[in-house]
Amino acid sequence: INRVNGLDASLRKNGEMGLKLMGHELEQFYAIFFEEASELLVDMETHLLELDIESPDLEEMNAIFRAAHSIKGGAGAFGFTDMTETTHMLESLLDKLRKGEMAVNSQMIDVFLQSGDLLKRQLGGHRGDEGVAAPAARGDRLRNGRPGLALRRAHGGGGRRSRARASDGRAA
Repeated sequence: INRVNGLDASLRKNGEMGLKLMGHELEQFYAIFFEEASELLVDMETHLLELDIESPDLEEMNAIFRAAHSIKGGAGAFGFTDMTETTHMLESLLDKLRKGEMAVNSQMIDVFLQSGDLLKRQLGGHRGDEGVAAPAARGDRLRNGRPGLALRRAHGGGGRRSRARASDGRAA
């Protein structure tokens, strides 16, 4: 986590254009991010699976939030907007859960786990894993795919149809 946060702070301080890195150095930063993000995704999944829905532990909730936050920071530093959007939605919902504004339920945990799977695929696409679609080709699936839509609905954003119903009382 510290290596990813340090990289994020360095990129913000120096600016993407002002940061002069040789190809090899940049590859090292990418490798660090990919390794750390993979570890954070495993940690996040472990905490989600261990979370007691009836009596969620605040420290576990905080650990899940920190993992998503760290992934978002590193992804943002590299311009991986698909991952940044996904983790932003996760963070927003997790923050409401941490503050007690919403109650944890099994459906949310399922959506969080699906979102973790989506983040793993997005990470694999940026890493260049074989058999994983390039991030640009997946952009629409992120916005319209089930994990993203489910997160927006859980966060109160709904989908296009729910907003259309709210405005005219009928389904779109």
